[in-house]
Amino acid sequence: MLEVALGEGHVDFDTILPLLAERGPLGNDLVLTIEDKSKTVEQSVAYARERFARFLDV
Repeated sequence: MLEVALGEGHVDFDTILPLLAERGPLGNDLVLTIEDKSKTVEQSVAYARERFARFLDV
């Protein structure tokens, strides 16, 4: 299994997150959990802050 930073894989977050927020049981109260290696965690967090800002309550 290849481990990559958030945003470098094959998940289409731009499509999935709005659908989860609109139709999922939690509504816009989504939880982001990042399980990452220490060498890529900073990159993953930066990506999440930039791309998921409208879904994060920080």
